Amino acid sequence: MEIAILFAISAAALLTTSVQSVSVSEFTCGVDKLTTFAAYKMVSRTCRAAQLHPVNECCRAHDRCYDQQMGQGYCDKTFCDCLNSQPSAGIKLVLLIMRVGRVILYLFSLVAFQITVFAILSAAVLLTASAQFVSFPEFKCGTNKITTAIAYRTAKATCPTQLEEINECCRDHDECYDDQFGRKFCDSTFCGCLQNTMTSYDEKCDPTLKNMCMAVKLFGEAAYKRATVRRKRAAGNKSADLDRTYG
Repeated sequence: MEIAILFAISAAALLTTSVQSVSVSEFTCGVDKLTTFAAYKMVSRTCRAAQLHPVNECCRAHDRCYDQQMGQGYCDKTFCDCLNSQPSAGIKLVLLIMRVGRVILYLFSLVAFQITVFAILSAAVLLTASAQFVSFPEFKCGTNKITTAIAYRTAKATCPTQLEEINECCRDHDECYDDQFGRKFCDSTFCGCLQNTMTSYDEKCDPTLKNMCMAVKLFGEAAYKRATVRRKRAAGNKSADLDRTYG
């Protein structure tokens, strides 16, 4: 009964909730950092802002259902019904992540799960990327104007059909650094995202993607440290604002 009430509350939230900000650290969809990050980015990018909070409530109730051992079949079905009440490409992918992830977690096969998630991440990029031309000012790969210009020129020449997808991978990598998920985790996710933008081997594009992956692993430390400083500075500014407001 308690679980049914929790899901009822979540379903009601889908209809009545106002736009509430949910940070990636508060997001509960997923079974580890990788799937949580993937789900958060997909919902944020492909769904209305008002859907982020109710989707999170569905995931929270699903976790409680699992914790109380109500049965995987029952919990997953109720969770799917909760998400399906608002059709959306992003939510459908969250549904896929949770379905695949929970089953494999149930089988204690996290290695296979993470391989599957890289494919899901690629599908998310392909779904959310538009076919529009990416101009140089919009390109997010690189740490400064020089490296961005080199990356843009190289990617445009060797991977023209994947340019938008590559840009999305770089955008997510920047956000992963900003959210301080750990440099190794962010770099590995980025490399998997790049490789999965290709549906088949391309002798021109493949070396470019491998070089971009290698570049972040070799030279990403400084960028990650800068992101750490920015985050600490932002936290300090927020604390100072609170002191001025309530001090």
